[in-house]
Amino acid sequence: MKRLKKSVAPSKLEINCAEVLLETKNLLLVPISFAFTEEIFREFTPEITRFMSPRSPKKPEETKQFIQSSLEKMKKNQDLQMVVLKKATKEFLGCAGLHHLDTCSPELGIWIKKSAHGQGFGREAISALKKWADNNLEYEYLLYPVDQDNLPSRRIPESLGGIIARKYNQKSQSGKTLHLLEYRIYPPKNLADLRKELKEKKDVQKAKVLQKFFKTGKGKYAEGDEFLGVPLGEIRQVVKKYFALPFTDLKKLLESKIHEERMAAVVILTERFKKADLAGKKEIYDFYLENIDGINSWDLVDSSAPEIVGGYLWESKEPRQILYDFAGSDNLWKRRVSIIATYYFIRKKDFSDTLRIAEILLEDKHDLIHKAVGWMLREIGKQDLGVEERFLKRHYKKMPRTALRYAIEKFPQERRLNYLKGKI
Repeated sequence: MKRLKKSVAPSKLEINCAEVLLETKNLLLVPISFAFTEEIFREFTPEITRFMSPRSPKKPEETKQFIQSSLEKMKKNQDLQMVVLKKATKEFLGCAGLHHLDTCSPELGIWIKKSAHGQGFGREAISALKKWADNNLEYEYLLYPVDQDNLPSRRIPESLGGIIARKYNQKSQSGKTLHLLEYRIYPPKNLADLRKELKEKKDVQKAKVLQKFFKTGKGKYAEGDEFLGVPLGEIRQVVKKYFALPFTDLKKLLESKIHEERMAAVVILTERFKKADLAGKKEIYDFYLENIDGINSWDLVDSSAPEIVGGYLWESKEPRQILYDFAGSDNLWKRRVSIIATYYFIRKKDFSDTLRIAEILLEDKHDLIHKAVGWMLREIGKQDLGVEERFLKRHYKKMPRTALRYAIEKFPQERRLNYLKGKI
């Protein structure tokens, strides 16, 4: 790829790469040297390089050539090539690097020996290099190319808020075709930066249209909501650089009167949820419930409840009582969450909670609940029309008209009319 050149020559970096030492909770990162020739040669095996562009060395002289090249680049402050050691024992674990420091898009790289896999050392080492870059470089983004099938390595840039910028194929030195994903990891961004970017996209005319569309008038469901007029697609583009915002900032966004700021928080939470392990998912789920007062519009609910609430309950196998508590709530948005969250279950062909909650909400007075119930029944019908029709036959004569219309929207015209006329 074409790299973005720095405006400052690499010789003006106020550091000496050959003298950099990094320390983390469990690791030491020290400059590469010939003292590690034997360990690198022994551990950089064909299995380790399976998803990498370089091949494993066939003889120690090749490893020495790599080390010599690394030392020359470090002397010029072009690369930071480190050896990763276990802090407690000084055991050799692998190598990590930050390359092309003379550009605005340096590239991260890491390999950890086979016997040390699965202990989080790769993520810890790359996090240390990212922190060093944040403190010492002015960069636009860090690159982290990784084969699409190397799932453990993909979790490293994702944990740092990295986003996939492009996909491409590349031949490795061993002749294998690698299917690479290029992650971009951006410098630390703060809440003020995000708000500034959103406001720069403000569209007064669109904002006026949205104020009416979302019923923001006195006594309406979105009373007091303010709009910038930024479409969801543009919000998604903006927040890609802010996936690492702390929960304290996300809480402030959810407390904002500006609709697009709350949507930005929802998008960030949902995208982070998709990439998190179960412990990370629980943290996001708990935060979501604690701040659910900020999920106070149908689009905010619909963009997040299926993934965060439904997804967590499905994966964790925790009791789903929270959905029934929400279904009985006086809060309109909690009631909508209760039914929309079950969309995740529907996609897994589990309809039981959707049907029970739909039955609870049949007498709800708000059209936004009628629409949500009808929508979820329609989604059940896409999976199993018989299940939907058995529910409708029991309830369609007393269902709110809006819910019924949404539920039967995809039915053949004659059958749809028969339902509306009460002739089923």
